[in-house]
Amino acid sequence: MAFIPLQPTQAERRFAASAAVLLSIYAGMALLVNQVIINGLAPPPGSPWFLLGDLAAVVFVVHHIIAERRTAADDDELRKPGPVKTLALLLVPAVAPMAIVLISIVLADYHPMLAAALACAALLLYVGRSVLTQHAYQRVQADLEKANARMFWLAEHDALTGLPNRRKFNQSLDAQWHLHATSGKPLGLLFIDIDFFKLFNDTLGHAAGDACLEKVAQLLQTGAHIHPDALVARYGGEEFVILLNDCSRKKALACAEHIREHVAQACIPHLACPTGLLSLSIGVACAAPSSDGPHPHILLENADVALYVAKQRGRNQVADGLGDELAVISLEPS
Repeated sequence: MAFIPLQPTQAERRFAASAAVLLSIYAGMALLVNQVIINGLAPPPGSPWFLLGDLAAVVFVVHHIIAERRTAADDDELRKPGPVKTLALLLVPAVAPMAIVLISIVLADYHPMLAAALACAALLLYVGRSVLTQHAYQRVQADLEKANARMFWLAEHDALTGLPNRRKFNQSLDAQWHLHATSGKPLGLLFIDIDFFKLFNDTLGHAAGDACLEKVAQLLQTGAHIHPDALVARYGGEEFVILLNDCSRKKALACAEHIREHVAQACIPHLACPTGLLSLSIGVACAAPSSDGPHPHILLENADVALYVAKQRGRNQVADGLGDELAVISLEPS
């Protein structure tokens, strides 16, 4: 029967590493003690101060046992630190410097220079550990802030296009609606849909569809630059929205047509479109919000109705929502 060696567990590896460190410290302390005794710099063995080395070793072992963060029964579940463990974690970092200081006090009557050197070593050890601890704390804090910022960004942005998502758009729409209700200025909205995008996905695959969405998102951002502070967001699927602050109906129509032409000039192949190129249908709505007026999402609904009319009229065009009636501006492909 073949002999199959057992692989050590993570806890066994940590214990072996700690034991190796402990033995190395003991070897170094034994060498130091032998040298100071041989040279007559310290009292002979049996003096109480020799117990300081044993005390430091005992504290080291106890700390290793108490600081073990995982149980043998469930290696994945972290235990909440108890009062004894918390006290040990707080006191252990100061044990080694204290032990060195006490040894230097005992040696002061026998060898003042060696005692002073040990006291300086203890101070350097304590300061060095404090500096490293503070550096580690600041690094963890910085990593935590980056992680929180990343989570906050992901909660408000679309992972594929990098644009604000529907949640962020709804928040911005509500905020801008109330802001424009106070100022009395009009608020414009563009509801954008990629023509025949399902056929694009079915023909070229979802990978090509994702790349197309990313490209269109970039084009919408560059095209919307003609209006200051325009918010471009992905509403869902192949639908996008653009919120235009302080924008009249005429400006909103001009912005929508500019964006439609900007995407058409990119010449993205789309065999399902009559022109063979990818195109957009855009619904436009504009309103002057009031504090006692309708809900802000009425603006979104009007833009959605205008988008539906643009599709019904043949797509690749801009439709203007005028409340109950819709005036459609048909635009030939450029």
